[in-house]
Amino acid sequence: MKRFDVIVVGAGDVGLGIAFKAVSAGLKVALIDKGKVGGTCVNYGCVPSKTLVHTADRIIETTENSKFGIRSEISDIDFRAIMTRTRDVVSSGRNSINEVIADSENLYFINSEGHFVDEHTHLRPPATK
Repeated sequence: MKRFDVIVVGAGDVGLGIAFKAVSAGLKVALIDKGKVGGTCVNYGCVPSKTLVHTADRIIETTENSKFGIRSEISDIDFRAIMTRTRDVVSSGRNSINEVIADSENLYFINSEGHFVDEHTHLRPPATK
């Protein structure tokens, strides 16, 4: 069984920050998350919502161009393309995080649910089927 100086549960913004800080201090770190790296912000919250808001802002600007003497109109809004772009931005962020994790010496990502043996003992490895 591998031994770690630090075990971080959760690969969201806070967990990643703690893990990278510990690695930069020379510690051997296990980062455990059963979901996608990036947590809620990258995958479901901040990143996708801000990407959609950015698109909505462009639409609003176009409709308000007449205030500046510019005649413009929106002939079509391709919602499928907007959602594809949003998913691509999220995927790109997640891929970047995965690359940094893979390139980090002394940082081991365990894509699984961890279980504590007791209050002071390392995580038990997931059961194999």
